[in-house]
Amino acid sequence: MSRRDGRRRLPRARRERPRGARRHRHDDPFARHDEREWIEEGEGTHLLVTADGERVGLIGYEPVEEPWGVAELGYFLDPGAWGNGYATAAVELVTTHAFRERRYEKVVAGVYATNPASARVLEKAGFEREAVLEREAFRDGERVDLHRYALFADR
Repeated sequence: MSRRDGRRRLPRARRERPRGARRHRHDDPFARHDEREWIEEGEGTHLLVTADGERVGLIGYEPVEEPWGVAELGYFLDPGAWGNGYATAAVELVTTHAFRERRYEKVVAGVYATNPASARVLEKAGFEREAVLEREAFRDGERVDLHRYALFADR
């Protein structure tokens, strides 16, 4: 859908921040720019997560190894929306879409070891931890482990 100024409108749905992106409040112009860039320029499916008509996060997936049927999931929710089940519901809906509509066989997601709440979101949605990549990421000034979670279409 286009606006009068010729720019595309953002879809009505969302994800966890793309790798390496900074966390900002959604009314921060840098956050909006990051969101727009990720949604409009990504190769996969990117949606806004909304609650009661308000934006509360982003969610989406992109192909990792398309010929192998593997996609990577990512999501981000505004801290004010945490603890309401929005992330788990969004993860369940988006992975169902990836399996049924895009016919992916596997969806993976990376979680910093320092973010157990995000790991719990994935576990509640049926993901299982398949690997720990030691000191894989640089977060808040230090190297941290990245836990890789996976969900298979046939499980």
